[in-house]
Amino acid sequence: MRSWTAAVIISGVLVLGAPQPVRADTAPEPATLFEWISQEHTFLRHYLVLVRQIGHDFSYEYKTPPVLMPVTVDIFTNCVAHLHAAESQFLYPNIRPRMSADERKFLWLIEHDQESELNTMRAWQHELEEQQAGRRKMRDVATTIDYLARMLNRHIVLQEQHVVPVVNQMTPEEQAAILKDLLAFER
Repeated sequence: MRSWTAAVIISGVLVLGAPQPVRADTAPEPATLFEWISQEHTFLRHYLVLVRQIGHDFSYEYKTPPVLMPVTVDIFTNCVAHLHAAESQFLYPNIRPRMSADERKFLWLIEHDQESELNTMRAWQHELEEQQAGRRKMRDVATTIDYLARMLNRHIVLQEQHVVPVVNQMTPEEQAAILKDLLAFER
C-alpha cells in the first residue's frame, strides 16, 4: 500500500495546489504488526485528505481537476479495498479468538463498515455518472463523499481503540506470522 502514498500526495497537490514536495514513500517495511497497522492508517489519513477535499469542492460546486476522480476511485479500488481484504483474511481471524465478547462486537462493526465503504464507493461512482449526465447536483454527490470520509475515519478510530490493544498483547512470534501473511498478500 505504501507505493500509493505518492499517488495520494500527487493528487493532494493537484487538488490543494500545495507547494509541498512530492516524493515516493520511503517508509521501511514494518517490523511488527503494530507498525503495519500504523503505516496503513497513515495511508488512509492521506487518502481521507483527498476524499474530504473532493467533498468540499462538490458541496460548493467547485470544478475539480479532471484527473482527481479517476485517481481517487483507483486508489480506493486498488488499495483501500485490497487493504480491507488483507485485514479480513489474515488479521481479524487471528485476533477474534483473543477478544472479549464486547471487543468482538466492535470487530463486527469494523468488518461491516468495510463492506459499507465498498458499497458507498460504488454509490459515489454511480452518482458521479448521474451528475456528469446532468441528472444529479454536485451537492447531492458531496453527501455520499462525506459519508465515505466519515466511514474511513471511523474505521481508523475503531481499529486503534479495539484492534491495536489486542495486537499489542500478542507475542512477537504471533505478530510476525500474521505480518508475513499480510506483506505477502500486499505484494
